[in-house]
Amino acid sequence: MLEVKNMVKTFFKGTINEKTALQGIDLRLEEGDFCTVIGGNGAGKSTLLNSIAGVFPVDEGSITINDIDVTKMPEYKRAKYIGRVFQDPMVGTAGNMQIEENLILAMRRGKSLGLKWAFKDSEQAFFKERLALLGLGLEDRLSARMGLLSGGQRQRLAIASVLATNPTVLVLDEPTSSLDPDGTAELYRLVGDLNKKHGITVVVIDHDLHAVLPYANRMALMVNGSIACDDDVPTTLRYMYEHNIHVDALPSVFTTYMELEQAGFHSDEPWLSIESAIKGLHQIEMAHAIQTEVYGESNSTNNQTNTTVVEDRKPIQRVDDVPGKDGGAHA
Repeated sequence: MLEVKNMVKTFFKGTINEKTALQGIDLRLEEGDFCTVIGGNGAGKSTLLNSIAGVFPVDEGSITINDIDVTKMPEYKRAKYIGRVFQDPMVGTAGNMQIEENLILAMRRGKSLGLKWAFKDSEQAFFKERLALLGLGLEDRLSARMGLLSGGQRQRLAIASVLATNPTVLVLDEPTSSLDPDGTAELYRLVGDLNKKHGITVVVIDHDLHAVLPYANRMALMVNGSIACDDDVPTTLRYMYEHNIHVDALPSVFTTYMELEQAGFHSDEPWLSIESAIKGLHQIEMAHAIQTEVYGESNSTNNQTNTTVVEDRKPIQRVDDVPGKDGGAHA
């Protein structure tokens, strides 16, 4: 469980450049929650995640993980509880070192170091088990150099590295910004599996909502350093749409769902993916067919309402309707 209470963070305090990045943030995530944090540039998303990870101290408030107060704990000690995956796949791993060496360093993170062999035979099986989760075949390439892997492979290996410490919370700050669509889908498939099968709490910032929302059960909208809405995914998306906040980030299928709802069409569940949109369209088509069969098209109140909506829209203009075009009105 991760709980943030009344968190405040101000940069350059007392100067002309003073900026309050976080204004009394309250956030509570239970074990197994998958929370997406969304907001425009400068909303405070990265500052929130960096504060949780201990990159810099907060001015007010508290941070607890499983009832352990980590507010004053330095970043390297918090690594025992918090795993981080960065925006750049080259950050968090050493390209000139072997895969097993990177995993060893990750496993030692947050622990006392001593004069003993870095690599234990008993740890090799653990590393292979973790790497097998990635589905990349790297469990048989422990001696390979990190620098030889692709960006997507390194990003997924970074997740395996932070999992070597068995963290309670996994924090990802725009982890797919340098990945192609296939790499993005594979990364969130991995994170989603870890969340479901191992109960790891996930907090992620990503502007590609199409990729992350199928795995999220919570969504927090940040505006000017505050959380404007923190609820389940459909409720937060609806809040964004109805309040015209960061609407450019809304998935196109959800925007279509809202527009159809306003036009009088209804579906059993909000459209968060292509699959749910197809299911919803089938429901609308079936409802329309039943109304037509029972009442007749001319006597259906809903059909009349929907026809009015369609008639109010401007007709699509064709090339042959434009004066002056060949075959147009003048021909």
